[in-house]
Amino acid sequence: DTSDEPTKNEEEGILQELISLATQFESVSNTLQANKNLYNETVVSYEKQIDNLQHELNATQSLLTQSQQLLEESIVHVQELEEEAKELKKQEEEEMDEAQTTTNNIMESLRTDIMLKEE
Repeated sequence: DTSDEPTKNEEEGILQELISLATQFESVSNTLQANKNLYNETVVSYEKQIDNLQHELNATQSLLTQSQQLLEESIVHVQELEEEAKELKKQEEEEMDEAQTTTNNIMESLRTDIMLKEE
């Protein structure tokens, strides 16, 4: 028999090769599926991290805005206190001037009285 049909051994070899290729394909397919699952889990994890960072950023921006408002209010309050201090100093200087004038007048009056009594 010199026919073109494969022998029983050749058929068995081809079958074994097909089984081996199918096994390798299944292994590669399983690896690809595992990698896909890992990739999807990683994407979900990154999305959660991004969401958390966005919340932290929003909270930080809110705190920054509040801090800026408090700073501006504090600056206004300090300016008001400085103005009040200037007014109080001016008032104190005026009162000191009045007290000095009164003291000078009393001293002058006493001198005059002493001079009149000496005459």
